[in-house]
Amino acid sequence: MDSSEGIIRATALPIKSGLHSLNATYTANGTISGIAKEAFYGSPFEVTVVSAGPLSRRCYAHGLQDGIAGAYTMFHVHSRDALGNKRTRGGDAIEVVVKYAVQAPPKMHSKDIAFIGDVHDFDNGTYLASFLARISGLYQVDVVINGIHIQGSPFMHYVAANTTAAEASTVDWGDGWVIGTVEAPANLTVTARDLYGNPVIGAENGFSCELTFGVNCVCAVSYGNGSMSCAYVPKVSGSGALAVRYRGQHVFGSPFRVHIRNGIAVGIDSRLYGRGLMFAVAGKNSSFTAVLRDAQNNLIDCAKMNISSLNGTLSHKTFLSETIFVVARCMGDGKFAFLYNATVAGEYELVVQVYGDHVSPSPLSLYVSPGTIDADQSSVSGGGLKSKVSACGLVKAFAIARDRWSNVQTTRLGKFYALVVGGGFTGGSSPGFQESIMVTGKSLHAGVYEFSYLPQIAGPHKVNFFFLDPGIVSKLYVGSNFARPVASHSGPSIEINLENLQPPEAELMTDFFSLQYVGRIQFPAHHDFKFRMNVDPDAKVLLKIDGVVVVDIGFLNGVTQSNDLEGIFRPSARDLLHVFEITYLHERGQAAFIQAQWQHASIFQFSRIPDTALFKMGSICADGEIDVEITPGLADGKMSNIRDRRVMYKAGSWNLIGILQLRDFCGNLCQQGSDLVAVYADGLDMRMSANVTETTTGNYDLHMFAETPGFYAISAYVVAPSRANPDGSMHVTGSPWMAEFLTNQIPNNTASVSGLALVAGAAAGSPSHLSFATHNIVHNSRNLSMHKDITRLSAALYMIHPAPRPGERRTQIVGNIPAHMQGSFLAPSRFAINFVLYTTGVYTLRLFSEEKLISSLSAEITCRPSHMSAAWSALRMSASPAVGHFGLYIQSRDAFGNDINFGGESMRVYLHGALHRTSQVVPVQETRYFKPRFKARNILNRRPELLMTKEMALTSYSAVRCDSRREATLCMFN
Repeated sequence: MDSSEGIIRATALPIKSGLHSLNATYTANGTISGIAKEAFYGSPFEVTVVSAGPLSRRCYAHGLQDGIAGAYTMFHVHSRDALGNKRTRGGDAIEVVVKYAVQAPPKMHSKDIAFIGDVHDFDNGTYLASFLARISGLYQVDVVINGIHIQGSPFMHYVAANTTAAEASTVDWGDGWVIGTVEAPANLTVTARDLYGNPVIGAENGFSCELTFGVNCVCAVSYGNGSMSCAYVPKVSGSGALAVRYRGQHVFGSPFRVHIRNGIAVGIDSRLYGRGLMFAVAGKNSSFTAVLRDAQNNLIDCAKMNISSLNGTLSHKTFLSETIFVVARCMGDGKFAFLYNATVAGEYELVVQVYGDHVSPSPLSLYVSPGTIDADQSSVSGGGLKSKVSACGLVKAFAIARDRWSNVQTTRLGKFYALVVGGGFTGGSSPGFQESIMVTGKSLHAGVYEFSYLPQIAGPHKVNFFFLDPGIVSKLYVGSNFARPVASHSGPSIEINLENLQPPEAELMTDFFSLQYVGRIQFPAHHDFKFRMNVDPDAKVLLKIDGVVVVDIGFLNGVTQSNDLEGIFRPSARDLLHVFEITYLHERGQAAFIQAQWQHASIFQFSRIPDTALFKMGSICADGEIDVEITPGLADGKMSNIRDRRVMYKAGSWNLIGILQLRDFCGNLCQQGSDLVAVYADGLDMRMSANVTETTTGNYDLHMFAETPGFYAISAYVVAPSRANPDGSMHVTGSPWMAEFLTNQIPNNTASVSGLALVAGAAAGSPSHLSFATHNIVHNSRNLSMHKDITRLSAALYMIHPAPRPGERRTQIVGNIPAHMQGSFLAPSRFAINFVLYTTGVYTLRLFSEEKLISSLSAEITCRPSHMSAAWSALRMSASPAVGHFGLYIQSRDAFGNDINFGGESMRVYLHGALHRTSQVVPVQETRYFKPRFKARNILNRRPELLMTKEMALTSYSAVRCDSRREATLCMFN
């Protein structure tokens, strides 16, 4: 108790991490201790106890088991504190170091002897450690935290070999795969190896061998370490092929060219020896030695020897003109050296004579093998290199590998490649489409390689042939001056080894130098690859693939690296071989270091780029770039399509039913023309075919003429036989489709109008009728055969010559008078046109279908006036005072106001007044007026009444008022 502050302090030492409950109680004043305890406010409290920092000897590993070469080994590391509590968070400094525990094999790379594993932090006290070992054997695995081994560390870890791969198995020693002697056993040793070169123990029983000439080769003796001894006894001299297989597959380098020499003579005679007696390489110096003895087996002294008596000849067994004279040179102690250089490969006969006698084992058979492959002398041929090659089909080309002396290369160890680049056919694929195809040559037989490639984009292509050697070229520069390299070196991997780059007497560079690694990289799969560059802290590095910057540390962007920097390469071409370039600049400070790693979907973590993926730049073949035009392949229905197709067309005329775009299986527009295309329309009990016209490259216009309206199923076929479809007929994409052919426009020569109104005209106000008949071109009455077609038709009469009244000026009026059309039930394609005209004049008839003019017939109809109407007729009076005559002029009109321009009407005129007078009406032809004449006298202020009748009174009266002072004066006219 702190009496000054009233604070109680309690101390506890927990030993277990986790959630704890803390009970805090006190005894009130005046109570017996231990009785009537009371809890503090908020008690019990929840207290979380976290683990302390890691203690290495308390941490342990779990799940570490023996591994397999080339496969990741994984195990877990559990972190504990000093009290054994599990750590609940990550961040511990855990490091995994893997070392080869026994003596390393001679060719084992330093990167495989000792390396650092990867550690993944789950942030809960548990870590996943992994590493990848490629060489089989015993490894020591050190797992340390803060530099101190964990419990059980270091661990011994055994890595077993992977499964046997025939192409990686090797012939290791013995001369039997190079040379043999007649009737003498020839031996060789083969070793079963996995893809990483590790010998596979217990797998050697799968080897077999075979030599030409029918000689049996037996692999029977096993050494118990993955190796087996094979032996054969040749019977005939000459050159042959030795095939060594593992479970039926050739081992690396098989079949081997073997030279079988003659048997070695025994005795005390002179003899020949040396490698030049067994084999030689074209274009390279070869030698052998002759030891001459006399009959008493004494060595011949050079001073006592006539050198001209010792001669040798090398004669080609196929090319008889190829003969080489071998000159001897005395070396002392009875030895004479022979030097020769044969440039033509093949089998030779070597003859060495002294004073006309053969020196044993002369004559003998000698094989001269071709030299290294020379790109300038190699040649290519085949259908895949023709001027025109079809797309979407596998094409082949062949390369013959030759040395600089034009000898065909007989080994199968060369790596020949073909690069096909191009595309962008303007009439087919888009010009922006390009393809890049990398093809690896397949060795068919000695010196001949097959290249098969599948072009998919039509257009001009270029084909290059070249061969590659494993490794990568590194160049050394002073500082950042890349104008001229100080030295260059070809090595198997990306590493810094200045001793190989600088002369022995030069002082090694340690500061301010640059390295460039240039070559090609072979990707194992078509995936996006992530690259990581591990370099020393003060270095700058630039990684390019196909000229694209993938990783840039300080070169272009000026960013200095604080840790490993990564980049992604997204290949746009279909090949797996790409140009690879790394530029490394080391200034000063720590030791120079560089390591390139990659990772993709099938690789769990980053790993060093293997040496097998790197190649030096290859030499281009002598033929250089070969121009090949990739043309579209056979038409394919699934890739072809129809544009501008509709579901409604017009019957009775030609219709463009669509545009067929013919493409091959790869989507290229076919450009050859003369493609077999068939288009049909199937209706009710009938089939029509379309006319197909090629308009542009790969485009065809499809025209069809349907005589009968209705629904049709239109099918488009491409006739291109294939394995899947032997008959060859393939539907085009979008085919078949349903379409309706509607009634089309009716041309003049397929329609007719008849009726009385065309001849006699029509009377104003009276119903008139015409008959309209339609036919197609062959007049078979199919174009409008159904009564429902009447709803599509309409007719109109247009006035073209109106009849003007005398004395009036009227503009010509062209009007539209609708005429009703009624379908006829008497005959198909015949319709009645009913109309009524009210204005006299000349009309022309026009017909419409769906408000579009379908026929403009030259049919004119004259509308004549109807019967005279008194209500519409006009009256005018004139007077002649000199003679006392009055004249009445009557203009006759019908009930619609049309002037009647002909006579024949019967009318009477009555004059009522002081005098009663009746007069007949006389027609006036020239004026078309009716003029009754009469004489009036003694008319004084009386209102005469004039009544005009036509058999009966049709109008009331017209008044005439006369002036008594002047006889016969007409005062007013109504």
